[in-house]
Amino acid sequence: LANNPAPLCIPHKNTEVRMKLAMPDFPARDNERFASIHSDPPGEMTEYPALTVNSFGKGKCVYLAPAWLLLQQYTQQQSGIKLFAEFLPQILSPACNLHPSAEFTMLKSADGKFNMYTIVNMQNDLPVVPLHNTLFEFKAPFDFSKIIRISDGSQVDFKRNGDFISISIPVIQHAEFYLFL
Repeated sequence: LANNPAPLCIPHKNTEVRMKLAMPDFPARDNERFASIHSDPPGEMTEYPALTVNSFGKGKCVYLAPAWLLLQQYTQQQSGIKLFAEFLPQILSPACNLHPSAEFTMLKSADGKFNMYTIVNMQNDLPVVPLHNTLFEFKAPFDFSKIIRISDGSQVDFKRNGDFISISIPVIQHAEFYLFL
């Protein structure tokens, strides 16, 4: 991350600054002196924000200066999820066992007549290893009477558990798409 530039900015007076940028002790491109993050404590603390939160309309604007979410390692992705969890609605149930490689997307048609949920098995290494026995449990912020699996056009059985809907998915090879009608 020390090789990637981070924009230096001055926060607005009403902006909450949660973290500030710290400079590394040694030049990042100096292979003789630069140490890893595990053994190189942060250097000089700056007054520039690294993470800010500001109200914007009905929502929040979150600014993160360093580009560490671009890293595809598991730890960076999981810390990003935890970092932004407070700003996102709880859609998936804790019982949901989607694998970390699964991307979940909720789409609504322009005319509002149907919704589609997609689960994509996004693995870095090919061939993709299929995901088995997935419990997909989520809050459905809309009414529906049936679920259709796009891959074969079949109607999918589902269960209601309070605010949550549960679907049992035997196998996800590359992706599964579901229409909620």
